[in-house]
Amino acid sequence: MFTKKLQNIDNEIKKYVTEEKRLAWEYYQRPFLKSRDELLDIFNLFENDYIKNELKKKVESLEEVNFSELLKISRNTIYDLDSSNDIIKNKLLEWNKSKMKLLSEKYSTDLYSIDINDLLKKNFTPPAYDNPNEVDGRIILRDNFDELLKNHDNLFIFGEDVGKIGDVNQGLEGLQKKIWKEQSL
Repeated sequence: MFTKKLQNIDNEIKKYVTEEKRLAWEYYQRPFLKSRDELLDIFNLFENDYIKNELKKKVESLEEVNFSELLKISRNTIYDLDSSNDIIKNKLLEWNKSKMKLLSEKYSTDLYSIDINDLLKKNFTPPAYDNPNEVDGRIILRDNFDELLKNHDNLFIFGEDVGKIGDVNQGLEGLQKKIWKEQSL
């Protein structure tokens, strides 16, 4: 009796999780499917049934509907259109522009977790070299990392190349030892 209750609870939980997963996927897919339908509506404007059907097949045959694939199909279609299809071409260009704006807002809004203008306001003196025309790039990188680490206590560098020699190109050479020494003072 007790095991039967546990089995029922287990079954209910699995059913609930499966349904929530389905709903989450459906919600995630909504903007892609809406954009797909918009693109198909534009393709319906073609008078030539063969072209219309071929373009629809391209869209409908996508294994996974996403903005990248839809934009690729749209761009290729625009490229292939001649002047007799200017109305459709303009609609596709407009559709592309709206999707690129949406993507720009979506992916660029929080590109930086800090305000870059705040960093630019701080006084920063670039390292001076005896002969600035003949300085190794790795030295310039190392010195800039050193300056950044000195001035920003919330900055850290991590990864397998941040070791004693300071990465493959030695752009962090000696900084590990220097930073540890400064922190222990």
